[in-house]
Amino acid sequence: MTIRDSNLKLAVKNCFKPIDKHIVVLEPHLGLGDNLICLGLVRELSQREPNTHFYYACLHRCYHSLAWMFQDLDNVFLFAVKGGRQARQLAGFLNARYMPIGIVGVDIRRFDAFFYEQHHIDFDRRWDNARVPAGPQSEGLYEILNPKNEPYLLVCKTESSPGEYQLKIANPENIKVIEVGPVTNNIFDWSKLVAGATEIHTIDTSFTHFVESELYGRDVMPLYYHLARISNTEFTRRLPWQLVHYR
Repeated sequence: MTIRDSNLKLAVKNCFKPIDKHIVVLEPHLGLGDNLICLGLVRELSQREPNTHFYYACLHRCYHSLAWMFQDLDNVFLFAVKGGRQARQLAGFLNARYMPIGIVGVDIRRFDAFFYEQHHIDFDRRWDNARVPAGPQSEGLYEILNPKNEPYLLVCKTESSPGEYQLKIANPENIKVIEVGPVTNNIFDWSKLVAGATEIHTIDTSFTHFVESELYGRDVMPLYYHLARISNTEFTRRLPWQLVHYR
């Protein structure tokens, strides 16, 4: 019997069985930033149903970051997909509950709040339960990028598309500039560099959500949110970002 045949037989068999309430397939929006937003939500779901297995869809490029992010959740399991269709297929094959996070009917002007409202979870949990240990290469990355332990500006001007923006950054004292780039496959490896920066500058990208999670509830350095990237979406920022306009 081929894998295809066995999957087909399983799908047909599942048509005659009730949904297994103790297996859930979660389909979030697949961008890394969306997943960072969802950590508090997934932790809450995991704690509400400790005997349920949650299978969480993610893109291959996000896998290492999310595996680190969910490391303390014993009943949450990642599976890599190319798109949401595969998540829905897995729900059928497992005869599981399918649970989207966003996906349909999202208010793009407040999409992060919608994720939590959809599952009746207090939106404050997005920040209150978002802390993650520094990545395994956090110390090493700091040593590589700032070996002399100098003051530095941390700058994220590249999106995942990829696309790069020229940012308006005042730096009269010529402080060292460290740019966020694809030097690691785990965003949490940037934790020490975020914590130690003199200033942080970023465009609308996953790095913004990472900084929100890392620094919320702490004394923070000057933070600059550059509106260089045109986007129709909007989300909540609770850190004291200073907006830098480009029009």
